[in-house]
Amino acid sequence: MSSPPRLFVTIAAPLYREALLQYLLQQDDWDLCGECSQGLPTLDALPGCQASLLLIEESLPDQDGLSIAEEALLQDPRLSVLLLVDQYIPERRLRLYLQAGIRSVISKTQSLQALQRALLCISQGQLYVDPAVCAPLRDAVQTLPWQSLSQREQQVARFLAQRLEAKQIAERMGLSYKTVHSYKDRILQKLGLERPSELLLILQRQKQEWDL
Repeated sequence: MSSPPRLFVTIAAPLYREALLQYLLQQDDWDLCGECSQGLPTLDALPGCQASLLLIEESLPDQDGLSIAEEALLQDPRLSVLLLVDQYIPERRLRLYLQAGIRSVISKTQSLQALQRALLCISQGQLYVDPAVCAPLRDAVQTLPWQSLSQREQQVARFLAQRLEAKQIAERMGLSYKTVHSYKDRILQKLGLERPSELLLILQRQKQEWDL
């Protein structure tokens, strides 16, 4: 009989994390190899614990879960990641997470049973998406409205795609730090994104198509 998948859990609130782990570990399907409340210590701990599954919260005190998941997947591409979000997310954002290599996105509004099903699916190499948001994913991926950005916004986006900080962009463009942040906020809004990490990911993925 094969050994159970090794699960690492990163959730900020101890009460929520402990309640979830108590339920999961009662099912005898998992081997808990680590737990944490923050993102950066998770990255430090993962290589030594040989986790096969990472259940990580989207909103963490030190980093967002998407950024940590990406780094963890760079360390170990075999890792299966489930991202736990606060609520149901827009279709475009879901696509972005799946394109980043995350195997499942689950809302905290779902049941523990749904979370368990998702973990079982990804432990077997499958994707798991809530049926409520699964159907639209069969459609072709839509192109984000790059042309809706002004020339200045496109220029800022190109610098962001090069992973330049706002201070560096301000110096290169002869703008104030505050103005660059205003451009960044408008780019997020026009592209239908919510977090800077999502913007960076989509800019990296659209480099060739958008001539970045």
